[in-house]
Amino acid sequence: MRALLFVLLVGLAAGNVAWAAPDGAAADSSPQTRIEQASRAVAAVKRAVNDADAPETLKTLAERATQAQREAEASVAALQPELTQLDARIEQLGPAPEGGEESGIARQRKLLDQQRSQIDADIKRGKLLAEEAKQANEAIEKMRAQQFGEQMGRKVASPLSPALWREFGAHVPDDLARFRSLYRQAHDALLKAARKQGWGMPLLGASLALLMLFPLRIWLRHLGRRYAASERAPDGRLRRTGLAVWLLLVGTLLPGLAATVLVASL
Repeated sequence: MRALLFVLLVGLAAGNVAWAAPDGAAADSSPQTRIEQASRAVAAVKRAVNDADAPETLKTLAERATQAQREAEASVAALQPELTQLDARIEQLGPAPEGGEESGIARQRKLLDQQRSQIDADIKRGKLLAEEAKQANEAIEKMRAQQFGEQMGRKVASPLSPALWREFGAHVPDDLARFRSLYRQAHDALLKAARKQGWGMPLLGASLALLMLFPLRIWLRHLGRRYAASERAPDGRLRRTGLAVWLLLVGTLLPGLAATVLVASL
């Protein structure tokens, strides 16, 4: 009997600890805390956008502004029921009598008024922050659209331009010849490797090459953009230069490594 009682007590203690951890985590993510975090995020976006001229950096900043807007709106939605409950409790107390009231009721009325004022201020701050993040996101999107238009105007001729189509037609025969030659070489190398080692190694090499070309390359580019948009990155031209060098290295080294792996597997 004592052993059974001991097991039950241990189980109850473990359950209390397990429930206490989520409560502590929920306290850390209160609406007020999320509003404060969103405020810092919007301030960081505004500081970084002045030095951000790369499209990738602007995209990351726009995503951070959108996330801050969502956090602020969610916090406002979470605080609204608390404000409604406080209004209901204050309404139950009724207006304060002119001749005064009991000290206990007066203290409760004062505490409720203070809580309501604080919640109302938090809601107003969250709404203002959500609108501020929305405006920052819209400004960044306008910058991205303007940069894209300028780049397209510099690099691409008009599709209606005859010179563009003449140049395209002049390069078609050479491009087709190169493609046929490359296809024959790849086909012959693949068949030779399959006859010598089977299909296992070529398929493994192709899988690793695809992994480096797409998931790994995309993840590394995203990692560089996140660091460039964070507060840890240096300000000014050094931030832009570092991001450009990182994207250049990722965009050139990984395709080369993927090609090396694919050729080595044949």
